[in-house]
Amino acid sequence: MDRSEIYIKMCEEAEDILEKWIPTKWDYCYCKIENKIVVLSGYETDGGYYGHSIYENEIDGCKKNKHFLIPRQDQLQNMMGNYYDAVERMYEALCNDHWDLWQDCKSMEQLWLGFVMFENYNKKWSEDKQKWIKKG
Repeated sequence: MDRSEIYIKMCEEAEDILEKWIPTKWDYCYCKIENKIVVLSGYETDGGYYGHSIYENEIDGCKKNKHFLIPRQDQLQNMMGNYYDAVERMYEALCNDHWDLWQDCKSMEQLWLGFVMFENYNKKWSEDKQKWIKKG
């Protein structure tokens, strides 16, 4: 799991993904209050041992309380639909003409996040601006 500052920033700026996010038990997310990655726990009384607790009636509160999703690789792959088709599309994109978009990725999560944003939202990561921009 990528816990780097750049991946956290990429996730925070991925507004298209965050708008669709429904906080779920065992999601990794970044808590701005504590300035760290936490897990949303499914336990009501674990005292924070397993992470921040979340109940179905607290989903909106999770987003409002300065949390945002830090997607795992499997979650990113699921955003692309069929896994095997997604891998094939990524391979084609990397081999054909879009390698420059992902050559600076330092982890598989960064690579998959970049691919999801590129394919689903027509955006690429700008190192200079530290945000996702429309490709053009």
